[in-house]
Amino acid sequence: MTDSPARVRRLAAILSADVAGYSRMMGVDEAGTLAALKAHRRELFDPAITRHGGRIVNVTGDGLLVEFASVVHAVECAVAVQRGMAVRNHEVAPDRRITFRMGINVGDIAEDHDDIFGDGINIAVRLQSLASPGGVCISARVHEDLQGKLALEYEDLGVQALKNIARAVHVYAVKLDGALPDDVRSAPVAAPPLPATPSIAVLPLDNMSGDPDQEYFADGIAEDIITALSKFRSFFVVARNSSFSYKGRAVEVRRVARELGVQYVLEGSVRKAGNRVRITLQLVDAVDDKHLWSQKFDRELTDIFAVQDEIARAVASAAEPSLYQAESARAARVPTRDMRAWDYTIRALPSIWRFTGRDTAIAEKLLEVAVAYDPEYAFAQSLLAFVLALRVHMGWEQDAGPARQEARAHAARAMALDPDDAWAHLALGYGHMLSRESADAIAELEAATRLNPSSAMAYMVLAMAHNHAGQAEPGRRTIEEAMRLSPRDPMMTYFSAIRATSDSVAGNYRESLAWARKAYRESPDDPSAHRTFVIAHAHLGEIEEAKAALARLGDVQPGISLYYVEHVQLFSDPEVRARYVNGFKLAGLT
Repeated sequence: MTDSPARVRRLAAILSADVAGYSRMMGVDEAGTLAALKAHRRELFDPAITRHGGRIVNVTGDGLLVEFASVVHAVECAVAVQRGMAVRNHEVAPDRRITFRMGINVGDIAEDHDDIFGDGINIAVRLQSLASPGGVCISARVHEDLQGKLALEYEDLGVQALKNIARAVHVYAVKLDGALPDDVRSAPVAAPPLPATPSIAVLPLDNMSGDPDQEYFADGIAEDIITALSKFRSFFVVARNSSFSYKGRAVEVRRVARELGVQYVLEGSVRKAGNRVRITLQLVDAVDDKHLWSQKFDRELTDIFAVQDEIARAVASAAEPSLYQAESARAARVPTRDMRAWDYTIRALPSIWRFTGRDTAIAEKLLEVAVAYDPEYAFAQSLLAFVLALRVHMGWEQDAGPARQEARAHAARAMALDPDDAWAHLALGYGHMLSRESADAIAELEAATRLNPSSAMAYMVLAMAHNHAGQAEPGRRTIEEAMRLSPRDPMMTYFSAIRATSDSVAGNYRESLAWARKAYRESPDDPSAHRTFVIAHAHLGEIEEAKAALARLGDVQPGISLYYVEHVQLFSDPEVRARYVNGFKLAGLT
């Protein structure tokens, strides 16, 4: 029998994954298990697949089948997810942990429209069943293709007879623990102390609409409340990314407060039906274990901005009456005149926070629609400017020059519309930093932190600007403020890498290595930590270690060159840039 004309054959690497003990977990807590699995997919697994060029071809209740053009990318993705899951499960009770088993094979497959078939896939599925929870099993062919390409160790499991596979297959297990140095392993993180000022965390609101497509709406309401509360400058408001790390989880308020280092926690739900919205909220003083305030808001959707301001004022008044009296006047917002602009803007927010090239491209398109509906919506203009600057910085934008200029134009427009918009100053400062205009960048970014002292993102970018200007101590202080504002941020790897750079700029290379190891543990495939390993080892005289780090950097940043180091990195301070370049030269980069 021949293949049908619609069927195309090719060679591909296949990753098969499923959840260990899924049926048991569903029997104990179906809603909680589904919500947790969805969160892991959204925040870790799917972004890792995108970063490594994979394509999801089949999804079951607890499993995935993913196709990669590269064996190396398939294994890198699997390792990144399993290490990420180990971190995410660190403080989860053992009986509630979601752990994946993974199998990877490479072979000939047939594609029929959007589905794929073949023994290569069947073997990957059987390899997955041999893997231990949190483990990865690979075939001998994958093992052979990986030789000399990844800094991994493998356990030889011998030749295995796989169910419904005619021939026996030689199987290896990836040694995930053995790939991590002892000083890179996870350590318990101390709970942050309570700030001297009133402190609050706004948890993601439950979507009670009965429509999963309305999830973005509930998230948008929560984000707007965080923004409104941040207008009260004396309030310490935990950053959105840390609050949203609890999304989809059944949480105990006192534990959340302890983990985030806050006194007050706001939680609740949103129900949207047609043109009406119901928001139900309660404010808890977790330190004194007191229920302070609760209220239900039933309004027309067109009143949403007034409702959010009303909520922020009510929360501030209930938590700290004197603070509310002192700062209520400046908490007024500048909303859009067009609900469609607001809707497209809040649709863009989740894509921005996923921090991937694909997602920021989606956010850019959504924000372009928002500003087309209302060109005078300052927040949408600011976010569009930020996304464009971010895409240039991360190398996700093909045409960097025009994108950089467009970012600055949108930021300037937002500044003209609302000079008190912290995001506008953040975006404009980001643009200055990308042009190595350090003094202007720092001035704008400091303005952003004054206007919104609760913006972890503003502090993060400001820390980068200080580092690039050779100002190590301000860089260190600033990134530590970002870490405190968002102690459970999924982007903590970037915080740790920036902290490592602060020590590197100061010449404290041993301390820089410690922070780079932390960044590596959080995201092994992010090149920032690997670049710091190269610099630090080289300047400590550990040339062999520097060369090994450079080789690992080549795996995660193919094509790294001395030109990139000299011309693409953003150090504006000549002495710091010279030391940075020299470190790579000592490691043998050409």
